[in-house]
Amino acid sequence: MSKFESDFKRRDFLKTSFAVGTLASLKLNAGITDIVGGASKKVGSICEMCSSRCQIEVRVRDGKCDFISGNPKFPANKTSVCARGGAGINQLYDKERLVKPLIRDGERGSGKFREATWEEAYEYCVKKLNELKEKYGAKSVIFTSKSGDSHTEMANFACSYGSPNIFSHWSCCPITEKIAVPHTYGFTPKIDYKNAKYIVNFGHNLFEGIVISNTKALAKNAAREDTKLLVLEPRFSVVAAKADEWLPVRPGTDLAFVMSLIHIWLRDGKYDKEFVEKYTVGLENLKEAVKDATPQWQENLTGIKASSVERIANEIWAAAPAVVIDWGHKTTTTRAEYQRTRAISIANALMGNFEKKGGIGFAKKANTYNELCGSEIYPTLANLNKNFKVPKDPRIDGAGEEGRYFFIPRKHGILMEIAPAILSEKPYPVKGWVNTRFNHLMNVAGEEKKY
Repeated sequence: MSKFESDFKRRDFLKTSFAVGTLASLKLNAGITDIVGGASKKVGSICEMCSSRCQIEVRVRDGKCDFISGNPKFPANKTSVCARGGAGINQLYDKERLVKPLIRDGERGSGKFREATWEEAYEYCVKKLNELKEKYGAKSVIFTSKSGDSHTEMANFACSYGSPNIFSHWSCCPITEKIAVPHTYGFTPKIDYKNAKYIVNFGHNLFEGIVISNTKALAKNAAREDTKLLVLEPRFSVVAAKADEWLPVRPGTDLAFVMSLIHIWLRDGKYDKEFVEKYTVGLENLKEAVKDATPQWQENLTGIKASSVERIANEIWAAAPAVVIDWGHKTTTTRAEYQRTRAISIANALMGNFEKKGGIGFAKKANTYNELCGSEIYPTLANLNKNFKVPKDPRIDGAGEEGRYFFIPRKHGILMEIAPAILSEKPYPVKGWVNTRFNHLMNVAGEEKKY
């Protein structure tokens, strides 16, 4: 191996890759403008290709969109968009995109539909929904939607109609992050990837996944000399390939690893005692819960050497509070993931990284500052959505009910329980389904029950 090869480190490669990619992008964009020519304008919009909803600028030429970039005025993604966001043009101009209402014109399963006017479609929906409500009750109709504003409007519609059966895409995507983290903290905090000195990543593959602002921040962090990125993931993913250290943890054993970290910190007194004493509850219960979670115990489960866990625990503590133990977007979407994510949340608290540079922080809204100041120094918008209450009738999936899925919000539900409920007609028959921006047949497991 030549001296050049041995000196060309991973971080040098990352820095070079980012620089070359940026220059190539600038040159490519300039080239497109030169080749196409003609007058164009940029129109601000929001990307709807995923839940991140980045702000974008759409270049319009002769009344047609021909390029999508990030909005430089928006600090999260600035001029960047991911591959999915850039592909929004393909979705917009897809030849099979539905642009008019279709009403089934034939037997169910025949695949025959006819075009209809919007007025006819509205009248058809109103007629059918009224018939179902009158004959079977409002709870016989379920409402599903993607999360975000579309789900809020759908939930309000369902509440007005009188059905408790409202579902978002949470249960097949970020449900653990959306539930376990706020159950532990009270809020869902933001992670300061950019300034962290030590990041523990549990398969949160930001170099291939969504939230481009986090991707950019993690990339800049990984290119620095004074930081460490540790990735625990069974497969050698892109983010694992860019890490300082990769540990191929056995699938489903993340919790054991985190419990062992906590065990070591409590055993050695290496945690932020002042923060824990002032802002947390349950330390003695935590000690009892992890007293047997020794490094050797976790080695038998995770396959990670006990000595490695001891070393990593000390490395994290040495870098605290500028450390991030990343719970990620989702992993297995199982009950076990709930406790895994809560354990990661607790581990962060022990490091005292709350509201610290390179740690985690909470979003500050107008109400936050008003409460801190004791007076309304910032105006607030009225929350009209609070007037829409979920009916108290039992849901078909048991969300929010004792003995079933008590911790699942009744406005989000469990998508995987829809098909079994329809087939069994328990606790009551489902006769109607209103859906927007969600493909249940493609995105929910259990094909044998769906078709």
